[in-house]
Amino acid sequence: MSLLLQLSLSTKLEGNETQNGEDSMRFYNNQHNYYCGIDLHARLLYVCILDSLGNKVLHKKIDADPDALLELITPYQDNIVIGVECIPVIIEDA
Repeated sequence: MSLLLQLSLSTKLEGNETQNGEDSMRFYNNQHNYYCGIDLHARLLYVCILDSLGNKVLHKKIDADPDALLELITPYQDNIVIGVECIPVIIEDA
């Protein structure tokens, strides 16, 4: 099972209940030792990892390759949250 799939399956959400008992909005409130942000491009990944105090522990540009990413985050994988920013750019010919 992939690391990202394991993280998504173990995610615990907490929410605010409305008067009828339904969740109005759900938030993820767990604390972690490391927080990873990835800016995803077609051929490159820009990876930044912060510790729980907000100190930058890693900031690196790597090839967009799953093995390269796993190698990079392996030292932190026991307690890390990963967020990925990927916005598709559509270029239309005029």
